[in-house]
Amino acid sequence: MKEKFNLKYLLFILWIVLAIATSFVAFNGKSPKEEKVTSRVYTGQYKGHIADKYPEANEKGDKVRKEILASIKTKKVRTENNHRYTEYFDSKNRLIYKIDANLAQRVVTMSGNKFHKKAIELNVPEEEGYIYDNNDKVIIRLHRPNLWTYSVDKESEAGKYTYLEQGGIGVLVTDIKYFENNKRIETEEYINRVMSQLYTRTEKEFVDDKLVSEKEFVDQELDDSFIMCSTEKKYNEKAELIYKTVERKDKTNDYKSFTEMDFLKDEIVTKYYKGKTVFATVTENLVGPVETIEETEMDRGKEIKKVYKNKVKAIVKRQRVGEPVKIVDVIEFYDKEKSEKYYNRSYSIIVNTRYLFDGNGKLKYKVLAEKDISNSYLYDEESYFDNSFEFYYLHDSFYSYTRKDEMTQFLRGIRKIEGFSDNKIYSYEIDYANDYEAYNKIILGTSENTVLQLDPVEKSTKLLKHFGYRPFVNGCE
Repeated sequence: MKEKFNLKYLLFILWIVLAIATSFVAFNGKSPKEEKVTSRVYTGQYKGHIADKYPEANEKGDKVRKEILASIKTKKVRTENNHRYTEYFDSKNRLIYKIDANLAQRVVTMSGNKFHKKAIELNVPEEEGYIYDNNDKVIIRLHRPNLWTYSVDKESEAGKYTYLEQGGIGVLVTDIKYFENNKRIETEEYINRVMSQLYTRTEKEFVDDKLVSEKEFVDQELDDSFIMCSTEKKYNEKAELIYKTVERKDKTNDYKSFTEMDFLKDEIVTKYYKGKTVFATVTENLVGPVETIEETEMDRGKEIKKVYKNKVKAIVKRQRVGEPVKIVDVIEFYDKEKSEKYYNRSYSIIVNTRYLFDGNGKLKYKVLAEKDISNSYLYDEESYFDNSFEFYYLHDSFYSYTRKDEMTQFLRGIRKIEGFSDNKIYSYEIDYANDYEAYNKIILGTSENTVLQLDPVEKSTKLLKHFGYRPFVNGCE
């Protein structure tokens, strides 16, 4: 019997946390011409050994499993709609464990060096267990989601594999503590010591069964796991998120960033640190009417519809300490209808207009682009960038994702670049292959001049060959 992880659900586990993979550009004090871009290599002490880093969390699931297993006195089994439901009870007839085994089978081919054979593949069962105190209150909850698959050779073996009997990986263990005034704190830990090398800890505070606050910590130990992320959230009496902070630390040096989101003020401020010194600040002000965002997401292997609300626009100012504001982004959410009208897209998008100024506050460039979403802060998949929070400062923003997981948005999908000089407006025709470096210096504001070819707009409007530029229509494409 073999157990394997279904990769299409890996993102769900990462979203529990929050989440987050991104890229960096090295800041080494050199001029743009001297900048060198190399791949990052993570050599952390615990790389590939997350269990050694968090030994108590690694052992907790198996301890709880064995304690529940020893307490079982009776069980009930029923089969319905191709599912086998099993419930286990202790000596007080309290439900202490339940299993939902999906018996649907898929025939797959198992390959080896010298053989190919047929096998039966199934989803692992959904399992949940409970440990009670003397007052019959649940103080520990164990959850094994059905996010994996396993294979058997015989049809008769289908549905027999369970975490309760065989153990394994990928369980969430929650400690529950009760206080006066109907307050309780639930602390959930998750660790996967095999594939994802992921550890998460989430602490939730409830009063009268309403979520009041939440703290989350995320760490990972893979080849590209440079970042540790901590999140705190506060909710009002309607369980609406009103305040949130996110701290990201680079495990290989003393870079970090701290984001504070005040939804009552519609303001998001991120400070970027080298050691204890702030070297840059990004301020986002949410403006305009509130937009309702409806999306379908995967939650524990199931598609569910979620609704979010956010202001339709954000003004983002990016500023290095000791310098004037040189980069201002206007970020707008386009719902499906507006996106289809202006971009011929069947899904919602985020449009970013970037304004770049010189040291005297004079507008030099205007860039029209879309916001692309990277995975999470836990990764650095784009290895052609060196480590530095410089790239965070120039790119990321939380607009329209502030009430969701910690996603990073990057300025990609460039549609148009305009330059302003001598009271004229210039549009750029970009040979991406040859002008890639100069092109990036423009959109990142790291070059006062440009080596790109310029053409006055009044004479001709050039197409951006590699970015599918279309003319503006009422301020939009």
